[in-house]
Amino acid sequence: MVVILLVLAWFVSLQLTKQRVQLEAINKLHNIETNVSPYVWNFESFSSDIVEPFQPFWKKQTDNNQIVSVVNNPQLSLNFSGEVLNTFQHSQLIINSLEELTGTLTLQAKVDLSSDNFYYLSNVPLSGQSISIDLNQTWKGVNKESKSIDGFYWNQSVGKISSLVLQFNGTNTIVIQSVVIPYNKNLQYGSNYDIACNGSRLQGDMPQPDVFNTFVLKQNCWLPSNYMWLKNYVQQAYPGSVLSLDGVDSWQQATPHKINKSYTDNWILNSSLYIFIILYVLSIVLITQIFRFKKDLTEQEKWYKWLVKKMLFKGINKSIAPYHFILNYTVVLVPSALVFVTLMFIKTPDTETFKLLPMYFVWAMFQQFILGYVLAQRIFCNRTQNRLLSSLLAASIFSLLHLPSFHLMLITFIAGVFWAYAWLVFKRFIPLAISHSVLALMYYYIVSDQFLYSAKIFQWFWE
Repeated sequence: MVVILLVLAWFVSLQLTKQRVQLEAINKLHNIETNVSPYVWNFESFSSDIVEPFQPFWKKQTDNNQIVSVVNNPQLSLNFSGEVLNTFQHSQLIINSLEELTGTLTLQAKVDLSSDNFYYLSNVPLSGQSISIDLNQTWKGVNKESKSIDGFYWNQSVGKISSLVLQFNGTNTIVIQSVVIPYNKNLQYGSNYDIACNGSRLQGDMPQPDVFNTFVLKQNCWLPSNYMWLKNYVQQAYPGSVLSLDGVDSWQQATPHKINKSYTDNWILNSSLYIFIILYVLSIVLITQIFRFKKDLTEQEKWYKWLVKKMLFKGINKSIAPYHFILNYTVVLVPSALVFVTLMFIKTPDTETFKLLPMYFVWAMFQQFILGYVLAQRIFCNRTQNRLLSSLLAASIFSLLHLPSFHLMLITFIAGVFWAYAWLVFKRFIPLAISHSVLALMYYYIVSDQFLYSAKIFQWFWE
């Protein structure tokens, strides 16, 4: 029954992810057809339009969507939400205000968020309530040591921009109603390119950077993460392009796309995901009502008896002897160490891999509390009087909470059975948290985005 439900969870998460990807595709195509650029920041949502470190420079007016500077020479970093701007498709930046803009402006751009190289367009004059800036100019390049590097001409060499910062120069208060980077009027359509699940193109022609291209996936990928990775891959490799799924009809009508408006606001997809989770949990509760055992867990046993003969079926309610404490760490950490060494042969970690270990250890403690004490012990083992069944049921819910990433869900089910069972036998959080935090960080490090894509769960997976 649990296996059937897990397969059903895979199917549901796969279909919802397809809908998420296809919805973005039809919305982007709608923008192209109506010539409405998705690169518009109108400050309807202050936090989603402005990158967080730059928000203290501004305040939002309560009676409209304008933002007003609260410091001299403020900076404004526009939220690109992980998308990449194609410089061949956009060559103009427009700043709108209800008040007169004065002073000068410096634009700072990055081609890649992971790069330390910056490009600048300086001393742009501000005058009037609507400023139109021609981006087709030579941008000066500077590296992290503030040394000059080769610059670029906006629509000839680099071809893509991952971030844009507006640095206002002047003492007057700056009021901004919107910032827009429109489509070029002469934007042309390219070809449709068939693409495979691994990102390889199935046609010979090379996509052109100065036209709009559509990549069509005609085959069925098995993992939800594969669709999200492929969508991201297309956007990074061919900025401004769209990944469309052949044979998938969207549940919703096309609407204008805005890059910094999260698609996870889509209530149909979110509701479907959470309704499925609720139904799944109710089904598991029903299973525990059917499989009830009357045997009491409090009977006393010798340690070798429950270890060798009844470890799979009985609970434990006795004081912890020294041998039990040592056995606890051995049973949990030795298999974990073997898994860790195996993963090291796949990809050797560096120090950056475990920089978040202290924080993740605390998070792992909380997860183990939910998995072991709340689910396995209090909810299931008290009902079933069976450690193995309780561990399987607790792990199934623990894994379900990692949807829609079925790859992550499958791994957490296997690990969850081991951790839940170890808790029911030994009732010690520390070795479980050590195993959880170290293996999780190592796992995130070695697994390709094509299979994992993101360690986020629920609707955040689709962002």
